[in-house]
Amino acid sequence: MQAHSRRAPAQEIQAQRRRFKKCPGPLDTVTASRHVKLPMKNTLTITQGQAQFPALCRKTKTTAITRNGEVVSFVVPRQKMADLLEQMEILANPEAMATINRAKAGKGRYHPLSALDEA
Repeated sequence: MQAHSRRAPAQEIQAQRRRFKKCPGPLDTVTASRHVKLPMKNTLTITQGQAQFPALCRKTKTTAITRNGEVVSFVVPRQKMADLLEQMEILANPEAMATINRAKAGKGRYHPLSALDEA
């Protein structure tokens, strides 16, 4: 469990600003997070999203939900979300990443398909 920061809110925002300095987009002074404009064809306001929610759940493309012209949420199809979670698990696995990096460097170990018959 991490210890909570004892900095004053203004100091914490300044510290986060330094960390996010290289990130694109304007800084939200309340959350000290960056807002990045994401161009998407499928964009709805919150009101439109609420009215079309059953249809959104059946779509196969991601839809951005906006409030006052700013993206605040996404409705992501189940399969795409499952794929993203699987990819995040692989990226978080040091052994898998080491194997991927070895393969990219041309140092991977490859076996003939006939080796599967022996198993």
